[in-house]
Amino acid sequence: GDALLLSYAVLPDETLIFARAGQRMTLHRAPIGRAELAETVRRFRLLIRAPEAGEAARATLDDLGMRLGTALVAPALSDREQSSRLIVMPDDALWLLPFAALRLPGAAGSELGYLAERFAVTIADSAADLQAPERLRGTYDHPAVALGTTRDLLQGEQPLLAATRYASRD
Repeated sequence: GDALLLSYAVLPDETLIFARAGQRMTLHRAPIGRAELAETVRRFRLLIRAPEAGEAARATLDDLGMRLGTALVAPALSDREQSSRLIVMPDDALWLLPFAALRLPGAAGSELGYLAERFAVTIADSAADLQAPERLRGTYDHPAVALGTTRDLLQGEQPLLAATRYASRD
């Protein structure tokens, strides 16, 4: 399929990123723990809500967006990654993070832009929505990102397989 599934487990000292593209599953570790992540997400959200705050605030917003995108999404992307859809299953403070507004690094330090410029986005309430894709179908006329819980994935593969089946449907 053409979807990338990212599931997160936020731990005290790091964040685990479970990535699945097609039949390939990988585990990545982001060196950002629960407290630091919560504070960074809080600051990012405050800056997004204050676009008139000035040039310094805009630079900080861009920096935080790049830092979060580099830590939480970029490790799961590969040169072979041709996904046009992203399914995100957040954990902890990541439920509050507007993933579409994150920035992605490019080659030689250049920027690829916002996550929303690379992936189609839809939000689901839980991994249970991935087991009933008809609840998501018809909501949007384009590919989607679905959000669910990491705990569902850690307890078994069924939601992950359901997400993969949904993501590979045309």
